[in-house]
Amino acid sequence: MKNLVKVKYGNSKVAFSLIELLLVVTILGALSGGIYGLYNSSTMEARRKTSQAQQKSLKTAIDYYFAKNNTYPPSLEALTRSYVSKIPDDPLTNFIGNDWMVRGPSKDIWLSSRSSISSSAPAEGIYDVQSASGM
Repeated sequence: MKNLVKVKYGNSKVAFSLIELLLVVTILGALSGGIYGLYNSSTMEARRKTSQAQQKSLKTAIDYYFAKNNTYPPSLEALTRSYVSKIPDDPLTNFIGNDWMVRGPSKDIWLSSRSSISSSAPAEGIYDVQSASGM
């Protein structure tokens, strides 16, 4: 009886062996690890869907800008004047600030919008937006 942990319960004494306690702790650890895995995957799925919705919103704002001005916006910030309240952060990249990839109408090259607007925006304006994460 060296490996027993004694717990007093009412008038009787209940004892658990060390192996029983380790088994319970191991089972609880495995259950919590599985729950964390489910939580992490659902969080990533929510971020991906939020990013897709924000991309769609930005693309719609670009289309409205083009319909009104007959030219593409020179930067994402040009959309904040009348088309969106602010440029949303991409939840997939977790950067602070503007972290979308932009493309002009005649280029197949995606440019980061995190660098200065004058050097990263295509000369013809912004035609398309996607997440900088590549998802």
